[in-house]
Amino acid sequence: MNYTLVLAGNYGDKPPIVLGYFEQEPWARPQLNQQITFRGKTYVVVSCSPTTNPENLTVSYTIEPFNPRYPYKT
Repeated sequence: MNYTLVLAGNYGDKPPIVLGYFEQEPWARPQLNQQITFRGKTYVVVSCSPTTNPENLTVSYTIEPFNPRYPYKT
């Protein structure tokens, strides 16, 4: 399966940024609110499109940098 990691924007002056692509088995796909490490930084998966795991489509994950002080974002 092909997957795309997209860094979330703020729906204003900061657009979403594609961080990279990776391939993994369908059983090892990240879940919502799961922490993942990519290029040495920790991120949290905030959404997935499409939400199912189709065989022939690329799945796009929107991620945000991990904030241990959530919900009190700074």
